[in-house]
Amino acid sequence: MDVLCSVLSQLPMEEAVKTSILSCQWKYIWCHQTSLNFNCKTIMPRVAWSTREAVRQEFIKRVNAVLRQRNGAGVEKMNIRFDLDDRHAADVDRWVNLAIASKTKVLTLELWLDSPAIVYRLRVSDPERMEPYNFPFQLFDECNGSHLRSLHLSTVSLKLPTNFKGFLNLKKLYLSGVSITDEDLGHFVSKCSVLEFLGVLFCTMLETLTIPHSANQLKHLQIRCCPLLHKVRLNYSLKMLVYKGPVTYFVSDRTSSLTDACINLLDVRTSLKHLFAELSGSTSCPKSVATKCRDLERSIPPRSSTCFLGLRHVKLEVTILVSSESGTDVLDLGHLLKAAPSMEKLELHMWMRRKHKPYCRDDGDLRILPAHPHSHLKLVHITGFYGHKDQLELADHILRNCVVLEEMKVDPRVAIEKLSTSEDEYEESRNLDGLRVASEFLHDADRHGALTVSLSLPRPKVTMIWI
Repeated sequence: MDVLCSVLSQLPMEEAVKTSILSCQWKYIWCHQTSLNFNCKTIMPRVAWSTREAVRQEFIKRVNAVLRQRNGAGVEKMNIRFDLDDRHAADVDRWVNLAIASKTKVLTLELWLDSPAIVYRLRVSDPERMEPYNFPFQLFDECNGSHLRSLHLSTVSLKLPTNFKGFLNLKKLYLSGVSITDEDLGHFVSKCSVLEFLGVLFCTMLETLTIPHSANQLKHLQIRCCPLLHKVRLNYSLKMLVYKGPVTYFVSDRTSSLTDACINLLDVRTSLKHLFAELSGSTSCPKSVATKCRDLERSIPPRSSTCFLGLRHVKLEVTILVSSESGTDVLDLGHLLKAAPSMEKLELHMWMRRKHKPYCRDDGDLRILPAHPHSHLKLVHITGFYGHKDQLELADHILRNCVVLEEMKVDPRVAIEKLSTSEDEYEESRNLDGLRVASEFLHDADRHGALTVSLSLPRPKVTMIWI
């Protein structure tokens, strides 16, 4: 019996339930499965229903029927994903109670079928819409809450009681589209002393996110699309930061141990302004930074000081939209050599919608930044190289100043997502222009034989014919 239960525990629930028809002995073995996954695919038949509420009631009926056959068997993981709200609180409370009684370690409540962004827009357009389900913190105490290791809540309301004791062994917390205030989130995290991962997605009430010092085990912070968030106070123990959204100021009270930062800015007008003015002055420098944004205007970086003493790896994904004297100048990125003296790897991935002709000798001499020998940069990868003058000047500056350069790849093809496909018909000619310009003008600056200019062709499709 133990062997059979172990085998069924590796199957999806719908497959495990099907084994009940094999024999009388097999009829209830599936009830010992330790992972329960309730959603449209696993529990609802493929039939048409008269109303959406009828679908909800059938879903609730089927979940209750499954749980009644559990006979108190333990549940390691419980995942509930369906369109439910505060009207169905009694049933959802009952399921949470069963998870508590079963000492569930991983609990997921995603009470909407659409994305949190769609849910938010629907609520704004329909103010009479029912309130989201209010997560029942009152059902947990220091004893029965100690079994939780991972908690994923989506499209629910979180109102912490004054006597909230927290989850003593919770290591992962993910909040998606939840209604929670700055104060409640800070209090929530402070009561989870061993928390290692915190994810926050589309929490529209948050304005300031503060990681308390009591959460000194937190290593990974992920923030995505919180439209009002303007300030994040980091914990000194943080190792990895992933951020997507509008420009936000990051600050740390103590020396941060942050090693990796991946930042996707949705409303910034220049990557350099953020790198030099915001990121460098707000927290201790990580070893790896990845920034993605759309560049619309030029911003001159400071030239008098180094900003990123510990930075080893820089990855920039830049979409350049404006063609004018005030627009982005790619050569400005050459100041990174001075700002990051310990940088070992640089990736620059570009896509340009602006229309410039490729460089030729009639366009005048190349501009040259002040010489600044760099003794650590070994690997450079540039994509989206169309052969524009400022692109050529940047590549030339890197080649002339990096004294230990081992490999520099220049690729005209675009490696990042394009905002438009309307110019795809010109893409091949741009690739050939970039290939010609790089091959003609960069080799003189290549003192170490590190330069490789090529087109990274996609892998050919393989058709297998069976005879």
